[in-house]
Amino acid sequence: MIFESMIPCHIPSGVAVIKEHHFDYASIRVRNDGIVQINSQEDVLFGLQESLLVHSKVNELNENKPMLILHVPGKHTNIDDETRKFLSSEKGVKNRLAFAFVLQSLGQKLVANFFLKVNKPKIPTRFFTSQHEAEKWLLSVKARLKHKKITA
Repeated sequence: MIFESMIPCHIPSGVAVIKEHHFDYASIRVRNDGIVQINSQEDVLFGLQESLLVHSKVNELNENKPMLILHVPGKHTNIDDETRKFLSSEKGVKNRLAFAFVLQSLGQKLVANFFLKVNKPKIPTRFFTSQHEAEKWLLSVKARLKHKKITA
């Protein structure tokens, strides 16, 4: 189900949202700093269906260009086993340069550790308790990739 209900989020000053889309469980914002920010509702279990819809819409909004993903889930929001497997698959990381997740609960931290150790995503992936730290890390990944491209 899709409707225009914007989920609140924090966008740093000086950063603009250039495109966005809102589901009832998540809002996607393409930012002018190269980060695609996904905020989700409180207490949601993301299944594969929801994850595929968000994944597809992110690709559409960003015109299938490589992007940095910042996911800020609501408190106690989590993902199921199929979604973890998808996010670490070739299809799940297509057009993704890095994942940064901002965690707010013990349950999220447990799933995050499992995701890193068992599913082993094929792109840089980190978990944070601060959105600001997650953004700093994503922008450092962007700078490293840009530097590699220039020197290659």
